Amino acid sequence: MSPDLNRYASPQALRAHPPTEVDWKSRVRVERKELNERLAKLTTFLLSAHVAALDPIDRDLLIRQREAMVAYSAILDLRIDRL
Repeated sequence: MSPDLNRYASPQALRAHPPTEVDWKSRVRVERKELNERLAKLTTFLLSAHVAALDPIDRDLLIRQREAMVAYSAILDLRIDRL
């Protein structure tokens, strides 16, 4: 697994322990992995029968959230390709 990422949680911790380039690359990869896991769960939910019970506004917001997550994942992919 990657180095302990929790030590970079606050600005004070960042100043005390600035990330190395390897840490930064690892964090981007971990972020993409976690995002894609959440994206898969949201997609599964949106394709399920449970989504029909949602208020139409909430359903629309979840669809828009998924679209934003897809775009963000694509950006992370591009950043990782440039590493």
